Amino acid sequence: MKCFRLVLLLCITGSLARAEPARHVRFLTSPPDAEVRVSPPGLEAKLVGRAGQLVTLQSDWKAPNGLVTLEFRSPKHQPRREQVLWSALPEGKTWPPAGALALESLDFAPLSLRLLTEPAEVDVVLQTSSISPNDPGQELGKTGGAPLSIDPQHLQGSNLYLTLRAPGYEDKEVVIPVARLRMNSTWPPNKVPERLFQTWTGWLRARAFWLAAGALLLGLLVRRSMRKQATVNRQLAFAETARDGYSTWQGLAPELQTFGYQISGELGRGGMAVVYEVQRTDSTETLALKLLNRETSKDEDAVRRMKREIRILRDLVHPGIVPLYDYGQVHDQWFLVMEKVDGVSLRQRLEQGPLDRGEVLRMMMLLLQAVSYAHQRGVTHRDLKPDNVMLRSDGRVQVLDFGIARSTQSTTFVTMDDTILGTPAYMAPECFNGEVGQAADQYALGIMFYEMLTGRHPIGAQTLSIPEVLHRQLYVVPTRPSEVCPDLPVAVDLIIMTMLEKMPGERFDSVEEARDRLEAVLQFPIPHTRSTRER
Repeated sequence: MKCFRLVLLLCITGSLARAEPARHVRFLTSPPDAEVRVSPPGLEAKLVGRAGQLVTLQSDWKAPNGLVTLEFRSPKHQPRREQVLWSALPEGKTWPPAGALALESLDFAPLSLRLLTEPAEVDVVLQTSSISPNDPGQELGKTGGAPLSIDPQHLQGSNLYLTLRAPGYEDKEVVIPVARLRMNSTWPPNKVPERLFQTWTGWLRARAFWLAAGALLLGLLVRRSMRKQATVNRQLAFAETARDGYSTWQGLAPELQTFGYQISGELGRGGMAVVYEVQRTDSTETLALKLLNRETSKDEDAVRRMKREIRILRDLVHPGIVPLYDYGQVHDQWFLVMEKVDGVSLRQRLEQGPLDRGEVLRMMMLLLQAVSYAHQRGVTHRDLKPDNVMLRSDGRVQVLDFGIARSTQSTTFVTMDDTILGTPAYMAPECFNGEVGQAADQYALGIMFYEMLTGRHPIGAQTLSIPEVLHRQLYVVPTRPSEVCPDLPVAVDLIIMTMLEKMPGERFDSVEEARDRLEAVLQFPIPHTRSTRER
């Protein structure tokens, strides 16, 4: 019996010796009395103490990667969230070791905002949190006069939600990132007014005097007849000068002038569209006009999807997405008007030679942020590839053709029912069965990440036929990037291989999660390794 008690006592003592004890850390903040909260993995944040006092941290609060998520809060200050390595929080010491952690004050003057709209005078309503039909909002005033005053309390979120209203026009919902606002800001920053579209009743009311003026009715009919004849004449001229399914300048320029655009040059052409450099007749700003070819314009399903998605895309406001301003139809071909991007495509940059690793990680973070922003608003790209990523001369990285990427080139994959899904070299395995979703965008980003870091495509798609690419996308697991670049951190290696999983459910739950993982790596670098261990 004594032996049994001795063995039991030794087991309990050994178990307690193996358990990692809690740590007592003193956090320093400015202001000094901030609340300290911890977010254990999978649980809600909990209050554990205040800055300046010893705070107890349990060892089971850290994540599997050794990170502890801390949040600091103080009245009239912006909450601050930090991820700290458990090893960086020694027992009885202070953190951060270099000095107090500063919380951003919310005590600043109201923001002065000038909105540019068309029509020039509209009512502006500030939504309290997000645009919702059940949110009555707060009246800010009218545009076209004195700048609007925004109270600082509405600038604590990431976005400012506004509704523009005018009699006879559809409501216009505007989302403005708070980070892009400064004192005496003007929105939009490109000086292109936010355009409200007239309702049928508004259109009739604005033109009621034409309908009531019987003396002018005959003149209007004659004028309409003359315009119709002029249009027929231009269409005949266009039919004689059309080439390769695209409009030439002679047939296109007069029609575009009726939409308020003047052509100044051709920027390029491909299997899907030709891109012109244009200017609005009432502005000196240079824009890009993409004219879709006739085959795409005649596809009723494609046009229907394009119209639906354009209504969403016009409200996507993000520095990583090339904004879409307008669209229309000329000579039975659809055109899109967007910002002209000064720079080169990622494809052109990859052809110039290797990229700096730090630059690759920076560009990938920007791409993940842009795609995550679109996904959160229900927009999927469907054709992410280096040709649709632009590297601007000012250092920004932007994505083209969100939600409308369609192509008729031989490098695209077409199903038996002629459904265009994307570019095979960057398509996820499920896309070949017609399942195109946000997980497919994540897969395409993983391929580009791999290609930028290693200088090669993960399945060598550049030299393969479409059937060979299809086979490799479905069944061949690519070589780990760390085997191509032995000094690549294992954390980056795991992020890329997770994004390239064949089954959508085995990838990250979202592009946002992939971005968070990469951000954690950039903040807390993990030692390089040559290991090819399995995840």
